[in-house]
Amino acid sequence: MIIKNALLCSLLVFVCFSDIGLTQELCPSTQEIKKQLDLRRGTLETLNQQLNSLLNGELVKEVLPSALFAVDINDAMRVEKRIKEITSDLTKGIEEHPLFSCVKKSQELSNILQQIFEVEKKTNELRLQFLSLTSERRQALLNLQEQAMLYLKNVKKLELEKTEAQERSRNADQALKIAEQSIQSDVDSAIREVAAQRIILEKTRKEMADLNILWAEKLKVLADRFKRHSLNLSESASILSRQNATTQELFNAYTSTTIVWRSLLEDLFNNYESFAVEIPSLPRQPKDVI
Repeated sequence: MIIKNALLCSLLVFVCFSDIGLTQELCPSTQEIKKQLDLRRGTLETLNQQLNSLLNGELVKEVLPSALFAVDINDAMRVEKRIKEITSDLTKGIEEHPLFSCVKKSQELSNILQQIFEVEKKTNELRLQFLSLTSERRQALLNLQEQAMLYLKNVKKLELEKTEAQERSRNADQALKIAEQSIQSDVDSAIREVAAQRIILEKTRKEMADLNILWAEKLKVLADRFKRHSLNLSESASILSRQNATTQELFNAYTSTTIVWRSLLEDLFNNYESFAVEIPSLPRQPKDVI
């Protein structure tokens, strides 16, 4: 049983069909076949979604583009070879699948294999669509992926900076209250003077922390706007990458790109002044109480 299961798993790893078939004697149990087929179907459906996202200029999370195509997409010779392999695989029928002989007597398993066959075919068609693009168009889509990943990275950084600034603001506010209380309760004039200087210092710290919060929020708004521009450009890039795009679709895509470019420039200039705020002056060093 272990040998049969290992054989089945190794066969299901392949994205394309193999010419090797299994005799009935080598077939794993029906339960094991169904388990592995369900797993394979889920994997293919996820892969199909990722390929669609890439071609539509959307973010493909947690996966490298090369993993979607099982080839180094920067190597022209390997890409050409992969195109030939995929083209050949698309001509094969379901009866050439290595598990066909094992499932043909079960209607349930035959239906699952048929679904896998159809999803696998769509997946290879999407792969072929991308790899058949010119290297410039492929790179344009990959650049959109890099921009989307950069956006996510920057947003996480801004959220972290905002959280840290909020913590600094709360700490400064608490220290400010303690210093104010010290002025009211301490009898020693020297301690009250130190508390007074502490109040000035903590007020400055709080003002600086609050400015950091404000800047982080404004940068997040700006990043969201740039993301919308990026998505619009992605849609245009997707249309421009289609080999069967109509003249009207191409014209609309170029028009949309021009509009996005103008909006991007307007956002840059309109939001630049909003960051120009007065920074609090640093308090003088209280030498008389040191």
